[in-house]
Amino acid sequence: MTSTLPSVPRALATACVLLGCLLTGVVAQAAAPVCLLRADHSRAFFAAQGADKDRLLAPWRAALSRLGHAACEVSADELAGSAKPAVLVIASAVALSSGERHSIDAFIARGGSVLSTWASGARDEAGQWLGYGWLRQVFGVDVVGDIGPDSEDRHLLPFGESPLNIGLGAGRRMYLNRSVEPLLRARLHQAGAPPVPVAAGSPVPLATAAARYGVWHRHAHDGAGGLAALTYLEHAGSRRVWMGFPETAWMGAQADIERLVGDALAWALRTPRVALAAWPAPYRSAFLVEMDTEEQFQNARVFAAALDRHGLTGTFYCLTSEAAKFPELTRELARRHEIGYHAERHVGFKDLPENEQAARLAAMVGQLAPLVPATTRPSGFRAPLESYDRTTEIAMRSAGIRHHAADPASSDDMLPFFSRAEPELGPAQALVVLPRTLLDDINFVRMGVAGDGVRAELLLGLADVERFGGFGLLSVHTQNYAPGGELDRGMDALLGVLAAKRSQLWVAPGAAIEAWWRQRARLRLRLLSTARDTLEIELSAQAPGAPVQGAQLVVMAPAAGQVPVLNEGLLAQRRRQEIVTAARMDAQRWRIDLPPVSDTPRTYSIRFIARP
Repeated sequence: MTSTLPSVPRALATACVLLGCLLTGVVAQAAAPVCLLRADHSRAFFAAQGADKDRLLAPWRAALSRLGHAACEVSADELAGSAKPAVLVIASAVALSSGERHSIDAFIARGGSVLSTWASGARDEAGQWLGYGWLRQVFGVDVVGDIGPDSEDRHLLPFGESPLNIGLGAGRRMYLNRSVEPLLRARLHQAGAPPVPVAAGSPVPLATAAARYGVWHRHAHDGAGGLAALTYLEHAGSRRVWMGFPETAWMGAQADIERLVGDALAWALRTPRVALAAWPAPYRSAFLVEMDTEEQFQNARVFAAALDRHGLTGTFYCLTSEAAKFPELTRELARRHEIGYHAERHVGFKDLPENEQAARLAAMVGQLAPLVPATTRPSGFRAPLESYDRTTEIAMRSAGIRHHAADPASSDDMLPFFSRAEPELGPAQALVVLPRTLLDDINFVRMGVAGDGVRAELLLGLADVERFGGFGLLSVHTQNYAPGGELDRGMDALLGVLAAKRSQLWVAPGAAIEAWWRQRARLRLRLLSTARDTLEIELSAQAPGAPVQGAQLVVMAPAAGQVPVLNEGLLAQRRRQEIVTAARMDAQRWRIDLPPVSDTPRTYSIRFIARP
């Protein structure tokens, strides 16, 4: 890490021109709930570099306008006024005087909330380098390095269902465009993890991460401990958010970043929030362990034995021409695990004529039918070489296939989704796509990962699935699963950890995950009203179908010491009988397990009450 920031903020100004931002003056309205800091010394520092700080603020002005916040800018001196904002946005205010810092600190001490970006406060009023101490003292951010413009770690990856993200899918890839200014990365403290000892001289604990940086495939080979990109902290009556990337990086994912900004501001404003959880109660994430069962088919028995030892169920996508050579083994696998299709031969489908694709799928179904009981007819498919196209997805649904284990590029989110091949279909009919979200043994071979490194890489992938609250699909191959080999040993360690975490991590076969995703898609959550200490919602399940079982809500309370309680009926109807008390997930989040949700809309209030 360098000891000084690049003194070239010109790119920050240029970014706004590319965004088409309006550079009109804004009249200060200090009574607005959200205000931008008008930092005079930072403005002077930018001017000395040939840039205009007002142009840096323009992306924020545009974003706040789109999010429905009135135009408001205040100087540090104005923070002491009676009409001070509820949230102060400090937009890459690199140079702050001691007076400005003191005014901001006093604003926070009075209970004001703050959202800051990039290297705010890293220089003094004369532009001299001070370091990142102020970020640590105010925001609980321990900056450990930066990510330069040539690095591939330029994807912002948000954690799902966090206080700063209820609008974007878990682990969504958001590309941060290359800029002269480096992306600042901080020590990653995870929600629910034990508190980190406070550093000497700083009474502020380490902030919690809500997103991290990463490469396109998300996997962090050296761990994610120093990749925090977005953090939050509630301390001493104030809520504090830090974004480690400069405004010049927004353009690569403008709309998604603005949604994160909206969620961050709602949390800072102490607005109670509620969202449908991705997974059934009581789980926070889901994991599918599958085997592409092809060459050296008999090694499937080794993998099945490992699953059985740990009491787990997996999925075997079988190359049917190979399965036909081992009928007894195939039947044995089907008795304890899910059997799926992996085509009739190991040749991809992409760009083949429609009739040829349909014929191959029909031959595949015919080959496997006599090998498995009629009651366990396979419903899942995984294309050889991950080679398929829109025609394949339409043809597989016509062949009775219900879910498709797809490639990592099929989705930017770390979650299942419905096939886009037939957008007119509803959740009951559409193909469910399960994207491969983790590196597999083929990747490890190509990267030269071997020995104990395989185990380490597998466990790093699992840690990210939990961190993101997303869906992990891990694929292994029979040809690499020799008895006692490094993959066998590494997988045994991983399966042991999966089994130990089964109370919060849902390890399930593809058909079960597909079935839940269809049920979840039927749920409708409508926010009726929001008050300081109450949310009123309406819940229903789209017909047809039985009531949805196992749904859960994730709730963010307006204060860390408040507990959400679900009551049937609206407060205005005076039906205040408590029916469900929430379970604490961590310091900021609660989980409410819902009663069965039918197609008849039902209203509920969520009250936030103080309990010891």
